[in-house]
Amino acid sequence: MRPNAPLADTPYGSDENCEKAKTMGVEVVTPVMGKLGEDSVPLTAFTMNSEKEITSCPEGCAPIKTRSKDDNHTALFSKKTCRSCSRKKACPTMPGKKGRYLRYDDKAIRLALRRAQEDTPEFLDRYRFRAGVEGTMSQLDRLTGLKNL
Repeated sequence: MRPNAPLADTPYGSDENCEKAKTMGVEVVTPVMGKLGEDSVPLTAFTMNSEKEITSCPEGCAPIKTRSKDDNHTALFSKKTCRSCSRKKACPTMPGKKGRYLRYDDKAIRLALRRAQEDTPEFLDRYRFRAGVEGTMSQLDRLTGLKNL
């Protein structure tokens, strides 16, 4: 008998670990390591088609060109369009010779989707038990000094 959705600490939530668990029919419920900057535009703010290619940016501008090879994807946006964008400083696109590029892979998409899911009430409700256990252990350590043993 194995768990089908264990609540795990953040270090167990690597993409590799979650993907391997998924092949075994297990969903690891854990936050994603690292945080985006407060003003950063997440990958989930871009619109994608079923082939995981970006069809528009958060401001509604379509890329000039998209390319996918294996699990690596690139979207090229016009320099002219991006120059006047209000989100330019927070945008994950990078300047290049022909415009601004957004390069990402399937792993980045999975992590972005998991980060977006972390903010939902459903995730917070599922993960609350793990947070409660951590709080109990922390209080035990503070009151008794048990960690020093």
